Amino acid sequence: MLRPILQSVAVLALVSALGCAAAQQRSTLDTERNLAAAGFEMRLADSSAKLTQLQTLPQHEILPRTSNGQTYFMWADATDCKCLYVGNQSAYQEYAKLTQQEEVAQERMEAAEAWDDASWGPWVGAWGAWGPYW
Repeated sequence: MLRPILQSVAVLALVSALGCAAAQQRSTLDTERNLAAAGFEMRLADSSAKLTQLQTLPQHEILPRTSNGQTYFMWADATDCKCLYVGNQSAYQEYAKLTQQEEVAQERMEAAEAWDDASWGPWVGAWGAWGPYW
């Protein structure tokens, strides 16, 4: 009796973990798409030395770095694309703008879905939500 329950719990845990992994990968792909669209340059870790160095960086975070008096921004992904995205101040500002636009669009979508799901209360009658006029 206990064994089927444990198996069910294990399957649910696995499905949940896979769902989280898929969501994380989708988020990573969205970020990479926005970085590229903003003007960040993708540099592949095309050698074991580069991959080793890439793995030492904080992953999936935009990090500022200064070199020769210029500020650059880096985003490391040692697991999926095995690459480093590098951009200047202008690319970073464009990325921030794109990210903000996506957040606004997502908020509007959620608001529209919430409005669509709202109870129509007394408006809903024999003719549906819009009454006999529509």
